[in-house]
Amino acid sequence: MKWFLVALMTMLHGPGEDRDIFIFTTPSFNTSEECIRYVQTETFLIFSKLKQEFPNDPLANLVCVKEDKLKEFFKKSNEQKTGVTA
Repeated sequence: MKWFLVALMTMLHGPGEDRDIFIFTTPSFNTSEECIRYVQTETFLIFSKLKQEFPNDPLANLVCVKEDKLKEFFKKSNEQKTGVTA
């Protein structure tokens, strides 16, 4: 199972709006330790990309997330938006 680096941005939008997230799909990692090591060694690259994507939003958190948890998150998110559950 792959791991991905996910950035959660601080909400500077109005109340009730969704929080911005960014999923780094490249690179992906085989373990959480690899993901953490990448964050520790590539901090400048990560922050540069986030500043490019979200110029007005500060970073709230960086997390390493397993692929199945990401899929679960998106499934629940879609269910909440559509009101449909499987």
